[in-house]
Amino acid sequence: MTGHHPKHHFSVTWDELHRHANALAWKIKDRGKWDVVIGIARGGLIPAVIMARELGIRIVESLAIESYRNYSERGTVAIRKCVHPDIIAVMKDGGKNILIVDDLVDTGTTFKAVRALFPDAFYVTLYSKPQGASMADESFIQVSQDTWVYLPWDIDWTHTYAPPMRQPQGSLD
Repeated sequence: MTGHHPKHHFSVTWDELHRHANALAWKIKDRGKWDVVIGIARGGLIPAVIMARELGIRIVESLAIESYRNYSERGTVAIRKCVHPDIIAVMKDGGKNILIVDDLVDTGTTFKAVRALFPDAFYVTLYSKPQGASMADESFIQVSQDTWVYLPWDIDWTHTYAPPMRQPQGSLD
């Protein structure tokens, strides 16, 4: 989104996020048997925990991938934290027993990088945009490509964007 100002905004409250994650879990409940949920940090962590609870999955792991800088500039994809080696050890059939959860798929760049690690995992996202939607096996709500999705941790009590008190340290560029 470098130099691009989105035309539309879609704000999600905590209650809505919780309901959307529950609904997505119900939508996929009969589509696989997963032993592990991996949430893509940071946005996929909360939906991953909610979905793990609904689906009866006890092992929740995180995978930290960075592709945005300063919340708006897209850069190269880098894995900042991989999953614990024990997860790799219990992986079956290229990851068919693994559910990957993220909050949003925009262009599909993040899921493409994760698919290189877990090619046969099941990929879900709460919100998707047309350009990246095909990278997810399932999503709950699709928004237009020119929509910026504000998640509960991005907005304050006035329902407007609230920048973090400290900007992320370092840069990949």
